[in-house]
Amino acid sequence: MAACWIRAGMLPTNYYGYANGRSTPAFKFSFYLRHGTEPAITNTTDKGYTLRSDLSPDMAKNDSTRGSDSEPGPSSATVDFIADSASNPLALEIDWSTTDNDSAYGDEVSTYTCSITSSVMDFPEIEGRRYHAYRQGRYALPNDEEENERLDIHHALIYTAMGGRLFYAPIGQSPQRVLDIATGTGIWAMDFADEFPSAQVLGNDLSPTQPTLVPPNLEFIVDDVEDEWGYEHQPFDFIHARFLAGAIRDWPKLMRQALECTKPGGWVEFQDWDTFLYSADNSMPPDSAINRFHQMSGGAREAMGYSMCPGRHLQRWMTDAGFINISCTKILLPLGPWAKNRQAKKIGAYNLLQMQQGLEGILLGTLPHAKPRPWSNDEIMVFLADIRKDFQNPKIHGQYDFYVVYGQRPMA
Repeated sequence: MAACWIRAGMLPTNYYGYANGRSTPAFKFSFYLRHGTEPAITNTTDKGYTLRSDLSPDMAKNDSTRGSDSEPGPSSATVDFIADSASNPLALEIDWSTTDNDSAYGDEVSTYTCSITSSVMDFPEIEGRRYHAYRQGRYALPNDEEENERLDIHHALIYTAMGGRLFYAPIGQSPQRVLDIATGTGIWAMDFADEFPSAQVLGNDLSPTQPTLVPPNLEFIVDDVEDEWGYEHQPFDFIHARFLAGAIRDWPKLMRQALECTKPGGWVEFQDWDTFLYSADNSMPPDSAINRFHQMSGGAREAMGYSMCPGRHLQRWMTDAGFINISCTKILLPLGPWAKNRQAKKIGAYNLLQMQQGLEGILLGTLPHAKPRPWSNDEIMVFLADIRKDFQNPKIHGQYDFYVVYGQRPMA
């Protein structure tokens, strides 16, 4: 029986989870962002295209929301938290009506959660958290259903922050072979394969947690991206990788592998974080639990040889590897809905949601291995409560830097 892929726009609400191959909020979240009555972003590009609330889903999809040879890179005409380049500093304006409120975040966040929580299904509860078995310890975060849900919210966060686009590289309209490195839940690869039926898309990851009901032009495999790849004789038109902070020991090697496995003239794009939170207005006390969390968990992972801030180095690593026509875009991601800009406020809420969901897994995956003294489970739980309290404090204006960097393999 031939495989059949059903597009999201063809399904009623109660089929979102099934269409994604498992019962998670991802499909409804992605569908809401792409096709909801309120568009994911209202933005006029330099080509004059506009995503408007009066566009139907099909009309909106056919609008200019993806890279092409004629329109590469981000469109940030009305988005004040996306920099045109990494060297162009920007600042997020604070919404003082939210900050001056003495109560913790409540309605501000629930407004954004209502679009996804109705699609979350009840799963069997398993004691503890599940982590990767293949190459155990290579990746610090869990691979269980709770983590998969967080990754899907993470996808929606970055999709929104990038202006409703999956990538910025000018790959054209008909890529043939595409690789998604460390695909996670596979949601980016599924969206890409659905949008580009001409492409044969391959997604690899340490864990086989991806759904089985996928587009016919998509395949998932279990692989460690820091091993030898073996794709040199079947190179790709486009290689995509994101969210690898804390997962890669040798970034220059990874860049060289990506270059060698890309067709001449093909493109490679990395989207990644600097994972250490900071506040531009010094509203995050150095001794706060939220700051200590980032320094301790990130520091523990860096002590094991993994970079927690790859974003700022991506451009240099791509240059050193031999890529040309490199573009670097820096995006400010607030933690919590404290920013004044409406779109940044939404992004901050999504960011807070995914961090709240991932917090326990991050702590359990790093602090028990901390040096010089590992943490006990009781110590971690107390620390967890303090961090969650800071997460809900609207007077702390934390933000991260996120980078989208792409480059091209020379023709010769």
